[in-house]
Amino acid sequence: MASAMIIFLFCSCGLWLNVDAKAKRALKCEPLTIDLCKGIGYNMTTMPNHMGHDTQWEAQQKIGEFRPIMEVGCATHVRLFICSTFAPLCNTDVSYPVYACRSLCEESKRGCLDLLKKFGYGWPEKFKCSGFPSLGKGTICINTPKGDGKDDGKDTTKPGIRTTLKPRHVNTKTQGNVDLQGAVNTSIIPQRKLPKCLNTKKFVHVEQKDVCAARCGEDILFNKTHKKFADVWLLIWSTICFVSTMVTVFTYLIDRTRFKYPERPIIYLAFCYNLYSAAYLIRFIAKPEGISCSGDGDYLIIDGLNTAGCSIVFILLYFFGMASSLWWVILTLTWFLSAALKWSQEAIANKSTYFHAVAWVIPAIQTIVALSTRKVDADELTGLCYVGNQNVETLAGFVLAPLCIYLVIGTTFLLAGFISLFRIRSVLKDRDTNTRKLEKLMVRIGVFSVLYTLPATAVIACFVYEYSNMESWQQEVKRNCVNVATDECNLASRPKEEIYMVRYFMTLIVGITSGMWVWSSKTCQSWQMCYYRNFTHKYPQRQPIKQQPLLVQMSVDKPTTTQTRPMPGYSEHCASSELSHPLTNVSCPPNENGHYLNAKAPV
Repeated sequence: MASAMIIFLFCSCGLWLNVDAKAKRALKCEPLTIDLCKGIGYNMTTMPNHMGHDTQWEAQQKIGEFRPIMEVGCATHVRLFICSTFAPLCNTDVSYPVYACRSLCEESKRGCLDLLKKFGYGWPEKFKCSGFPSLGKGTICINTPKGDGKDDGKDTTKPGIRTTLKPRHVNTKTQGNVDLQGAVNTSIIPQRKLPKCLNTKKFVHVEQKDVCAARCGEDILFNKTHKKFADVWLLIWSTICFVSTMVTVFTYLIDRTRFKYPERPIIYLAFCYNLYSAAYLIRFIAKPEGISCSGDGDYLIIDGLNTAGCSIVFILLYFFGMASSLWWVILTLTWFLSAALKWSQEAIANKSTYFHAVAWVIPAIQTIVALSTRKVDADELTGLCYVGNQNVETLAGFVLAPLCIYLVIGTTFLLAGFISLFRIRSVLKDRDTNTRKLEKLMVRIGVFSVLYTLPATAVIACFVYEYSNMESWQQEVKRNCVNVATDECNLASRPKEEIYMVRYFMTLIVGITSGMWVWSSKTCQSWQMCYYRNFTHKYPQRQPIKQQPLLVQMSVDKPTTTQTRPMPGYSEHCASSELSHPLTNVSCPPNENGHYLNAKAPV
C-alpha cells in the first residue's frame, strides 16, 4: 500500500511538473482536428499533451479507446472531459494548456463508473480525478457548463446555440474556471448509441479502417497455452535451421570450387533459409508484442508496418521465403538443362546472371507491392508480421498463388530431368556399363526432391486450410466476441493450432535438409584444411601412395605388344555419345595404347 501511494504521488507530481514545464514556453495553438472532439465548445488545442502525445493523430488513437463511453453518454459532459484531457484548450492569453477541472472529472466518474463496473472495468487509472486541478485562485481549468460539478442527468446544450469559446472570454485574473455554459455544440453524439466494439477489453476501434482490431496480448482465436507452445516450437526448429544453413553457407565459402552447377543453387537456397529462420529468432528476442503490436502497443497490426520490428520480420520472412522458392525452381531448371539438354557446367554457369536476376528481382517486386499496398498484418498465435494473416484475399494473391506456381514449375523441370536420367541409365544397363555413380547421383537428387516437394506441398495445404476457414472464423469472432458485452469469446469454431505448427515445421525443415549436400567426409576435410590454413599455417601430411605390384604396373603402364585392339565393348560403350554426359561417370576399359578413357564430368 505504501509503495502504491508513493507511485501515485510520484505520478501526480510528474503531471504537475510536466504542466509547469510547458508553462515556461509560449503555446503554439493549432486547430482541433480530432473528429470525436469537434463541437465540444472550443476549436483550438496544443500539443504535446501531458499524456505524452506529440500530435493530435496520436491523441486520437487513444481517444478512440473511450469511444464506447462517449457514445453511450453515461455522463452528460463525458465527451468534453475526455477530449479536454487528451486535447487541452489552447488560449493565447494563458501560458499553459487548459485541462479539465477535477469537478468535471468527478462528474464523469459518477455517471460512468457503474456502467464500467457492469462490464468488469474500473475507472481508468489515467483519469484519476486527484490528478486534475481544482478550482481556486490563479487556476484555470475547464469546468462543467453549470460550474458546480454536479450532474443533473439533463443535457444543458440547446439546439441552435453556437458553440465556440473565444479566447477573449477567458479572464485569468478574476475567474478561476472556464465556464462553458451555453458554449457546447448540439453535435454531441446521440444518447445510448451502441459502440462499434462492445467488447472493449479484447478489441479496440481503429478509426482509419473503421474496424475492431484485436488488442495485443488478448486471447481470441488461441489461448495462452497454444501461444507458449508456439514460442518453444518455433525457437527449437528455427535454431536448428539457422545453424544447419549457416554450416552449409560457410562450407561453400571456404571451398567454392567444390560446389558447381547444377548444384550451386542449393547454396543460395540455404542462404535464403538462414535469413528466413533469423526472423523467428528476432521475434523470440524482441517478444511477439514488440513485433506485432501497433506503434502505441494497443492492437495487432492490420494495415501496414507500424514498427521497425514488424518491418524487419516481414521482409525476412516474405522476401527470402519467396526467393528460396525461386532458387528451388532454378535448381530444378539447372538439373533439367544438364540431364535432358546435356548442358555442360560452363554453359550453365554462363547463365548464372539471369538466375540471380530472376531469384532476387521477382521477390523484391512482390515485397514492394505488399508494402506499398499496406497488406502486412500480424498473427495472433505467433506475433509474426506477414501477409494474409487476417485477409483471405491477400493470402490468396500474395502467398498461395506464387507458392503454387513455383512448385508446379519446379516439379515439371524435376520430372523432365529424372526421365532423362532414367533413359541414360537404361542405355548404360543395356551395354553392361557400371552405373553406380549415376545411380548414386539419382538417389541424392531424388531424396532432396522429396525433402523439398513434400514439405512445400504440406505448407500449401496448410495455407489452403486457412484460406478455406478464415472468413468463417472472422464471422464467428464478430458475432460472438466483438459484438457482445463480455470479456470472453465463446467461439464454436476455432483454428486448429496443430495445423499452424505443422506449417512452420514444414517450412523450416527444408532449410535443415538443404545441408544434406554437405553431409560428407569432404566437408570435414574442407573445414580441416581451413583450420590449418588460417590458424596453424600447417597442412596435414598426405598419406603415401602404396606401390602397386609390378605386374599391375606393367599391365597398365607398359601394355604387351600382343594387345593390338581395344578390349571387348570399348567401341560400343565408350565411343557412344550417350555416355558423354555431364551427369554420368562411366569407367571405360583401356584402349590400344593402354590409356583409360573415362567419360567423366565433376558432379
